[in-house]
Amino acid sequence: MLYKSLVRSTIDYGLFVYAPRESSQILKLERGQYLGIRTALGYRNSTPNNVIIAEVKIVLLLDRARMLAKNFCSKILKYKEKDIKSSLEALRVKENYAVYRNPLIKKSVICTAWEQVSKIRNEFGTPASTFEVWKMDYDTLTNKIKVDLDFGQQLQNCDKKRSRVVSNINGYNKEDLRMINEIKKKYNIQDDLTMIYTDGARPKKLRATGASVVFEDQDESYSISLPRMCSSFTAEAFTINTALELMIQRIRSTSNDIINDIIILTDCQAVLKAVTKNIISVYQNRYILEIKTLHGTLTNIKKRS
Repeated sequence: MLYKSLVRSTIDYGLFVYAPRESSQILKLERGQYLGIRTALGYRNSTPNNVIIAEVKIVLLLDRARMLAKNFCSKILKYKEKDIKSSLEALRVKENYAVYRNPLIKKSVICTAWEQVSKIRNEFGTPASTFEVWKMDYDTLTNKIKVDLDFGQQLQNCDKKRSRVVSNINGYNKEDLRMINEIKKKYNIQDDLTMIYTDGARPKKLRATGASVVFEDQDESYSISLPRMCSSFTAEAFTINTALELMIQRIRSTSNDIINDIIILTDCQAVLKAVTKNIISVYQNRYILEIKTLHGTLTNIKKRS
């Protein structure tokens, strides 16, 4: 935390713009990162750099610059920033001409990212006129969503070789039934409860990212394959967003707008923490914003009922 707040936050600012092309210059930046990690975490000078990177689980600055550049270029294409788009296109033309004149010249990080992202521009969907966050009202953005991480921590700490004896009730094992009963007791929930299970994953050996939603009171599940560049975080957020959409459709398809208590169980702690953050930023994941919007819709339906 100390390193990320004091060192990396400074290095990240405009990193993909000023990232050097020569290996010797890149090494100087990397040494600055190594020094920051050693100072923040107390590593000895004799500790190899590759060991530090592996233990701290921080990517090299050049790789991070490439990632930030791709994210930036993706947003430019998605949200039709015409002026910046024209500047990037002009930069691409100039650097391609320079490489044509001298093949030894290396392209900048931002130019390379722009070329890579431009090749898959059709996969970004319909361009948006503005960032989604500006279309949302303040109450929806700052509304506090109830998130409980304690039960997930309890399951993580329990024995991995737990009993696999399936109960006669909905196919749960004993540990799952105990957890559900504890949730009901903690939040004073009656039997009128809708349990939804979501999961998203990106297996390394597969070419696509999977996402699925299961309603406890239904005999079928919903699953979909997402694009291969989709991260596990986005897949998990997508499943929660889909679960809320399906729940709203179910409520509106009935004659009355009576809504039961809803619990969504997911194994992605990062998404849950992102949902609870009340940071107004254009760089939030699209599905995180949609989750907040749908949660606000369900809250209003609950109040009316």
